[in-house]
Amino acid sequence: MKQFTRWFLAALVAGAMFIVPRASAQNLILNPGFETGVFGPNWSQTAPGWNPGNWAIDTTNPHSGLGSAHNFFDGGTWQTMGGLTGGSTYHFTGWEFLQSGGDLLANGNANGWGSFFQFQFLTAGGTPIGGQTTISVQDTLPRDQWNQSTRDLLAPATATQLRFLFGTFTSNINPIDPSQGVHTVAQSWWDDMSVTLVAVPEPGTYGMLALGLGMMIPVIRRRIKA
Repeated sequence: MKQFTRWFLAALVAGAMFIVPRASAQNLILNPGFETGVFGPNWSQTAPGWNPGNWAIDTTNPHSGLGSAHNFFDGGTWQTMGGLTGGSTYHFTGWEFLQSGGDLLANGNANGWGSFFQFQFLTAGGTPIGGQTTISVQDTLPRDQWNQSTRDLLAPATATQLRFLFGTFTSNINPIDPSQGVHTVAQSWWDDMSVTLVAVPEPGTYGMLALGLGMMIPVIRRRIKA
């Protein structure tokens, strides 16, 4: 009986391994942990409407490895990755470290700062498809520690590229204008980004599982009769 139980549990575990979708190991983001020590050529800091620069590779506060992307003022960095399959689901994960402070003006009013990850699907010709997907990381996560953000993204049928942007921004506030109050700008660090295809089991996989479990039925019946 004990041997039968082991066989049966092994069959269930093997079947479950086939059923549960698993993310592909291939990361579509290039230089995802900033281990090269530079942003280029993979990351760009010239997104329209954003301040250029205000970024540095910081070796004093990595989430893992040797470095992280340090944002010390208003700005964003981004890259466009290709090789997407339309209609497929992609899993994003990324880490951010947000510094305390920088949320209020001297008069106590919110200063308009925000930090986020942002995604935009594109056609092969670079035309945006639909709206942008944004993950806000300013108010919902603890400060002064590394936090992980994740999101599943469904690529539209015509999508072949994904533009991924992250950073901080300010709306209608000049953080160095004394007339708007004296305050600090919260700094941020970013590391270990990944976008991977979520693998969906082939129809034949379910057939193999059904066949395997079906072969166990006669064994179960014989054990019950015994």
